[in-house]
Amino acid sequence: DWKPKRHEFYLDSIDYPDAVRIARFRMRSHWLAIEAGTMLKPIVAKDNRVCNTCGTVEDEFHFIFDCIKYEDLRRKYITYNSYDNMSEYEMLRSLFNTKNVRTLYNLSIFIKKAEKFHAEYAETYLMLLEREARLNNQ
Repeated sequence: DWKPKRHEFYLDSIDYPDAVRIARFRMRSHWLAIEAGTMLKPIVAKDNRVCNTCGTVEDEFHFIFDCIKYEDLRRKYITYNSYDNMSEYEMLRSLFNTKNVRTLYNLSIFIKKAEKFHAEYAETYLMLLEREARLNNQ
């Protein structure tokens, strides 16, 4: 017998725009270099999809927990008290699967504000990534 898959807690627990923002981020429908590099021609090598501030791979973990560019936003919206001794994957999973509605709202606000901040330099950065990919493929 087919049973519908259980859907995530946040879909029923927070406002629609916030739930959509989190869902899009979880599905990698976002602007981070780890994903944006796959949309360029030629595709940018994974190791070259780096944060233009830190120089490390700009993936979801780096964005939420490490990047100094978002330090002030992170301090305001992301709590760390329950992430001791967890791997990067476990930290992300714990944050996105939380049952704490306030944490979910804060995560959505963090993503929204960081996206605005990120957009200020994203176009220039994508052009640099694309140029680097072309140079590496010559």
